[in-house]
Amino acid sequence: LCGPFSQSHSTMNGREASQSSLTAAGRMLASPNSKSDPFYGTSNQQYSPQWQAGNDVPPISQVLARKPRVHQPLRVEADMDRYSQLKTLADTVKACTADPVISAHVLPRKFPAASGTIRYPTVAKRGVDNPLYQTNSSKYGVEVPLDHQLPDRYFGRACNFSKSYTDSGPRYTGLQTAATPSNVHPAFDRYS
Repeated sequence: LCGPFSQSHSTMNGREASQSSLTAAGRMLASPNSKSDPFYGTSNQQYSPQWQAGNDVPPISQVLARKPRVHQPLRVEADMDRYSQLKTLADTVKACTADPVISAHVLPRKFPAASGTIRYPTVAKRGVDNPLYQTNSSKYGVEVPLDHQLPDRYFGRACNFSKSYTDSGPRYTGLQTAATPSNVHPAFDRYS
């Protein structure tokens, strides 16, 4: 080493020099293996089995009592008897809604079909009852599903946003190059 720290470094014996290092600021740091230096220490070294909370830790009831209470915002309370259509709409939505599921971000809907209401049409093909001509696909729908085989709820889409469009057909979005004829006189035709 050269410079102002070379004297202090040369006065140490070899063992002290190997255990400590000298920085540019002139500060002595402990070796990386030393547990006393906070630079090389981990955060878990500060904990020990003898650590206990003192009497200055308040119980959770006092902590929650100090928390400022946020008042719920005021909501408009409307008499729904005056709005019969909205009330019937809200009642039908509530009747179709199933119990909430913790892992789902939307409310599920009740499955619309019950096992007692499901009826399959009879197959009009010739030779359906003949076991020689039966296939695996013809076994579907032989038995009506029971209650435990149907789901209780499902997460279907109502598509309310798409149904709210007033335009039922697609609009023409292409380039129109023909002249727009005037109802009054051909001199008033538009070419724009």
